[in-house]
Parts: sequence; C-alpha cells; structure tokens
Amino acid sequence: MKKYLILSALFALSLLRAEFPIGFYNVIPPNEQHFKAVKDCGGNYVHAYYNPYNDSEDMQRKIQRQLDLAQEHGLKVNFRLVHPSILKEPDYMERTRKVILKYKDHPALGLWYIYDEPRDDDTRKKLRQIYRMLKQLTPDIPVWMCVNWHKGFEKFTDCSDVVMLDTYPVQDQEFPNAPLNNFATFIWQGKAMRKPIVPVAQIFSYKTHPEEIEKFFKNSDPAKCRYPNATEIRYFNFATMAMDIAGIFYYSYHQIMIDNQKRYVREVLQPEIFELSEFARTVEGMQFIPHTGTPGTTGLPKYLCASWTGKDGVYVILVNNSKETLSDDFKLKARLPAGKLIPWGKTRQTDAESTGTNIKLAELTPWEVMIWKHN
Repeated sequence: MKKYLILSALFALSLLRAEFPIGFYNVIPPNEQHFKAVKDCGGNYVHAYYNPYNDSEDMQRKIQRQLDLAQEHGLKVNFRLVHPSILKEPDYMERTRKVILKYKDHPALGLWYIYDEPRDDDTRKKLRQIYRMLKQLTPDIPVWMCVNWHKGFEKFTDCSDVVMLDTYPVQDQEFPNAPLNNFATFIWQGKAMRKPIVPVAQIFSYKTHPEEIEKFFKNSDPAKCRYPNATEIRYFNFATMAMDIAGIFYYSYHQIMIDNQKRYVREVLQPEIFELSEFARTVEGMQFIPHTGTPGTTGLPKYLCASWTGKDGVYVILVNNSKETLSDDFKLKARLPAGKLIPWGKTRQTDAESTGTNIKLAELTPWEVMIWKHN
C-alpha cells in the first residue's frame, strides 16, 4: 500500500507541473465578476469554504455554481473536501466517499483540499484514512492540505501530496518593519518536509480580524493595521519562488471584498501576481538551482539567490530577506554563469553582473526582489 500511495502521489504531482497553480482563498460568492478578477490577476485556481455535507439547496447550488463557473472561465477549483464537523460522525468515511464520487469527474476539479490547519492526532489519523481512499478512488487528482505554524506541524506530511503553509506577518507596522522573513522562514523550514510546498501569502489587513489581534498580537492596534504593499507582495511571491515552490495561494479574496478594496486588487495585486504568473510560465520546465543553500537544510540566509536554466537562457532571482539595505558583493555557494544581468519584469534598472561566484550589485533595498535574465 505504501508503494502504491507514493507512485499515485507522484503521478498526481506530475499533473501540477503542466500549470503553476496560482489561487485565491474564499472567492465568494461564485460570480462572473469575482472569477474574472482572479483571471485578470493571472490566477488559475479558486477556493471556497463550502461544506459539501450540508444538503441544503442553497449550499449545493453554490458548490455546483463554483465548479461550473470555474470551467467557463478556464479556472480550476481547490475543492474543500473535509469539513471538521464530518470527522465527528461515526460514518465519516462513507459520507466522504459519497462526496468524492459525486464531484470527482467534474472537469473543473483541480485538487482535493483535504483539510484546513489540522492540529490533533485524532484528526491526523482520520485524514490519513481519507487520503488513502482518495488515492484509490481518484489517483490522478492531487491532494493538498494547509498547515499553519505550530509545534509538530511536520507530522501531517503523510496526509496529502502537497503541503500548504501559512503565516501572515503584516499587522500595523510601518514599511519596512513588518517581519516578512517570518513568512519566508516558515516556507524554508517546510521544505525539510520533503514534499512539494505551496505558500499561502497574506492579502488582507488584520483590521478585518480584530479578534486575532487581541488574541495573538496584543501590541498591535487593529485600527492601524494595513494591507501588504506592492513590495511586500512581490517579496512573498519571489522569496518563495526562489525556494522552488509548487504554486502559491493568497488569503483571502473575500476579506478584500468585504472591506471594499477593489482598488487594492486593481493597483497592487493584479500587477504583482500577474508578474509572478508570467515568470512561472517563462521558467516552466527549466532546471532550478539554489545558489545560497538548499531550502530546509540550514537557517534562512540573509539573502536568497536561485536560477533557472533552459534553452531560452538563464533567469536569476536575488532577494533581500531583511528590512535593512544590503550593500556588498553577494557571495554564492553554487556557481552562476558569469556575465551581465539584464533586469526582467518590474525589476529596477541598475548595473548588475555575475562573476560566477558573486553577484556584483550596488545595493539591495529592504525586502527587494531583483529578477534578471543572464546575457
């Protein structure tokens, strides 16, 4: 059985390589406007916290509408499979099986989202049973699970094919003081799980979550909390891209809409996320090389460097993991082809060069991302 699960998971993961998943949590209600906004950002996945065990006509209509509308827009659905309440029922396996069989053949079903932030051992035991059933019934559909940081989060690696990791660092701090490296560190540590990792990046303000500020961040003022700015979103995107992630999701679309932040979507999220989608398409199938250490094997370095090599050339990312400006020759642990580095995408115009063992660059500003094509 163990060998079967490994082979089945590998097959499912190979399907993801055809398209880098970029998705949004809680895109509700499912309508033309919201799904078009996801597509305009370069996204290809939508998610909602629907409960498929709720037999009400309204709930079943929303679930079907989500799938059908996603198909119309060329999107895939991150389908929330296990609602916490169902695990308390003695027939949870049979009821989950019925949901799987009901939706498994819909063309917009992209992946099973098996659970959201599990913690206890009993939940893990039951999720492992459901995971095995999924691999038997739908071996070609990847199984994902989201885990937030807590002691022992690593123990849930055997419940899914892909692990999503979330932690949200931007509260009320003025830029550049939010500890963005906490997010990057969690993803870096998660790579030690030896599973494909998908970060869940913050696109909300804690002013819509005052209860969490009171519970977890008592030194923050909910009224002064803000949304991540463009530099911070770009850092979330490319610091993790430099760790060879398997996709990225953003939490959450609904929070933005209830706060009437359409301008934020248009002016901040769309340009930043679309750039990531363009880069992911550009380097698809290329050889990934980490130049500042292998993710998950050491502590997060002060700066990250990674490259992608293919027939079209070499693409390079250099990322500042701190709120301080870095001014130095940036030393590399793995060699990079020597030559001039040409800015790509939204990268600022500046002289940069690879010597093979170093990148010569005047400075990296706080949390800055530099993306180049090697000339």
